[in-house]
Amino acid sequence: MLRYTVIWAFWLAQLPLTLAAVAFTNNEYYLHAGSPFTVTWTGNRGPVTLTLTNGPDENLQTVLVIVSNYEGQSYIWTPPAELPADSYILQLEDAGSADYSARFKYPAVISALGGLFPHLLFIALGYYLAYRRHKHQRRLEDGDEQYNGRRGTVSEIINRWLSQIHD
Repeated sequence: MLRYTVIWAFWLAQLPLTLAAVAFTNNEYYLHAGSPFTVTWTGNRGPVTLTLTNGPDENLQTVLVIVSNYEGQSYIWTPPAELPADSYILQLEDAGSADYSARFKYPAVISALGGLFPHLLFIALGYYLAYRRHKHQRRLEDGDEQYNGRRGTVSEIINRWLSQIHD
């Protein structure tokens, strides 16, 4: 019985070491030449090596060793201007484990407007709705018969349309 207890104690002592693996904590990878990008991770046991790779998932090739023997859980990297446009994967290794980022396009063209686009869309929608409301109020104030549901004859509609063009 004592022998099994010792084996279980040894196995349980090793469990945190096997469960704690280095892992990226970034969710998005929008990288541009000359713009600093912060790579973050957790779970490393000792210094890490951060490598830029590309190629098919089953045969990744090293493009650039970004940093090696680095202590910490984040690194600010500025991609060089001479890095060719392609899809890449970051590889993070420590003494006992490795992790790979999601594949990302470089340079990230979409990211230039990515964070700004929803705001621009919201502003444009606001202007459009304000314009429609103004137009609606103007038509009500002018007593526009066509707008109020009374269309009139074809010639009246054409005359109103022509008068609006000339205004």
